[in-house]
Amino acid sequence: FEPGWYEKALERLESSDNTLWGCTCIHMTAGNMEIKPDSRTYNGATLNFFGPNKNKPHLMQFIEPVWIPQAQHPKNNDVIPCVLGAAYFMPRSLFFQIGGMRMLRHWGSSEPYLSLKVWLAGGECRQMTDVRIGHQFRTATTYTYKFSASLYNKLMIAATLFPEDATKFIVEKMRQHAM
Repeated sequence: FEPGWYEKALERLESSDNTLWGCTCIHMTAGNMEIKPDSRTYNGATLNFFGPNKNKPHLMQFIEPVWIPQAQHPKNNDVIPCVLGAAYFMPRSLFFQIGGMRMLRHWGSSEPYLSLKVWLAGGECRQMTDVRIGHQFRTATTYTYKFSASLYNKLMIAATLFPEDATKFIVEKMRQHAM
């Protein structure tokens, strides 16, 4: 965390009761755990509701956050479609109003779930580019990952937040590509 992050984040939280705030994610690796002025950064995400994974085009994605390209990074306080990264903030009252992350299983899908719920509740997602937090990107996972839990989370999001036609579309595409 860079110095001053807390005061900046608190100021944003106090400025709006219905905003989910994303932070600048600073790319770190096991060999480089230092925040530097020229560190690679990520700011905000869009959602790939269904389509190829840009990094692995032979794989399909479902309700997956995708980093906004560097050239299109949002400015400080800009509206973004989805939070993603090392940290994000929201007022406690908003978290409980939208039901938090209730119904998610295991790991994954928290950013699209929270972002979509905030939007559907009449709120918004915004980016704090001046709150910069380091995140170690690993080349291999050090935790177990349950594919079934990931599928459940994505199906649950579609079934509880999407219109019926969109849910049917996601279910059908998942049958074709994820089984």
